[in-house]
Amino acid sequence: MKFDVTAYQTHWHPEEICESFSDTLDTYVLFNRWDSHVRREASGGKAGRVLDVACGDARDISAVNFEDWVRVGLDPSPLQLRDARKSALSAGQPINLVQGVAEWLPFKEGAFDSLICKSALDHFVDREGAMGEFSRVLTPTGRAVVSINNYASFSIRVSRRLYGSFGRYGLPRARSSSFGIVL
Repeated sequence: MKFDVTAYQTHWHPEEICESFSDTLDTYVLFNRWDSHVRREASGGKAGRVLDVACGDARDISAVNFEDWVRVGLDPSPLQLRDARKSALSAGQPINLVQGVAEWLPFKEGAFDSLICKSALDHFVDREGAMGEFSRVLTPTGRAVVSINNYASFSIRVSRRLYGSFGRYGLPRARSSSFGIVL
């Protein structure tokens, strides 16, 4: 398989996209629940080797759920890998970080027991190729947790509408802080 590096954006960072994510209560709850669900599903079963494809800052494989796991994070962006390395070091978490893309995983067949790909599939050049690679690097009984954001879903639309009603009725809106939610 020929790998065309010019098709991939390998130099990016969240700060280049936006200053910060929304700090509304619904966004906070959505992302915390989503993170928790993905980690729980991916870490089910006995400890083994986990790969986080498009790992970003590696927050998912840095989680306690993967305490006894061999953790590998893969991302095309050196800036994201730099942040992941800093996070892992400050948390005292051993994580192996690799620069690469999902469509061409530089690992042996059956190398991982679990794989996470969160909020990235829609950014891949060849989604089918990436899914084939996920299957290739997983053990026969391996588990892949692939998830994407769906901001048009019914639950998000209802949440946004309810949140908007807080302001109309003079109720306090929540905001996030480094310690959690503040009303």
